[in-house]
Amino acid sequence: MSHNYTSSSIKVLRGLEAVKKRPGMYIGDTDDGTGLHHMIFEVVDNSIDEALAGFCKSIKVTIHDDRSISVEDDGRGIPVDIHEEEGVSAAEVIMTVLHAGEKDKISVEIALQWNDGFQENIYCFTNNIPQKDGGSHLIGFRSAITRTLNSYMDREGYNKKSKVITTGEDAREGLVAIVSVKISDPKFSSQTKDKLVSSEVKTAVESLMNEKFFSFLLENPKDAKTIVNKVLDAARVREAAKKIREMTRKKSALEIVGLPGKLASCQETNPSLCELYLVEGDSAGGSAKQGRNRKNQAILPLK
Repeated sequence: MSHNYTSSSIKVLRGLEAVKKRPGMYIGDTDDGTGLHHMIFEVVDNSIDEALAGFCKSIKVTIHDDRSISVEDDGRGIPVDIHEEEGVSAAEVIMTVLHAGEKDKISVEIALQWNDGFQENIYCFTNNIPQKDGGSHLIGFRSAITRTLNSYMDREGYNKKSKVITTGEDAREGLVAIVSVKISDPKFSSQTKDKLVSSEVKTAVESLMNEKFFSFLLENPKDAKTIVNKVLDAARVREAAKKIREMTRKKSALEIVGLPGKLASCQETNPSLCELYLVEGDSAGGSAKQGRNRKNQAILPLK
């Protein structure tokens, strides 16, 4: 390693040179085959774009005996005339120049359904390409679900009646959803497109979801009640589980300091608000338990 660190030490990788030098940053692992698969996906994506634009009805992918792959569609085809800036055919520009493509607007499609399960399953796509790590469209969707349900529950008085505080996890329990956005100039965290980072997509998804989902809840009160009751049940179960964990920790702490198992604990978890009464014998302990305030008074028989 050279001890002289100057501007001459900085090397600039231009064009495809960067891809060749650091392929993992652009196409994924080149050792396990995922890099090759990703390059095929890029070509297939061009055909899918044609189909989404309404110019293509058939896409054919063929794996040949010599292990090569060809992709065909009945769309407009890739332009082959000379690109004015690059001086080569448009087909070569599309396939070999980074960030080359057409520009347009955002469209959002969402499908969702709750079931009797407890697992959250949300699948995100950008231009029909799946993002296993989610991204801005997932963030916008989750935020909208929580905000819209809270607004509806406040409006209809569910929160006051139930006396429980719901969270985003409660709202998404048992939810299966597909969030699909189509955007001409998406930004991803890497060339493998596992996570969408286009900030404008979050706003678009959140705005659409807030408007359409709230309208659905107002127009379908029976379905809305079913959804809200499931969310409230999830919140009650979560709070009950939290209390059980707190009681378990509390009992464990009492065992550590050597307090006997006859202690009748109270519900309050803040020690400064609790009262501990020491009584002589189990008989006195039984009477004290009946007359105590369970909220903050604990009873400990000494014998």
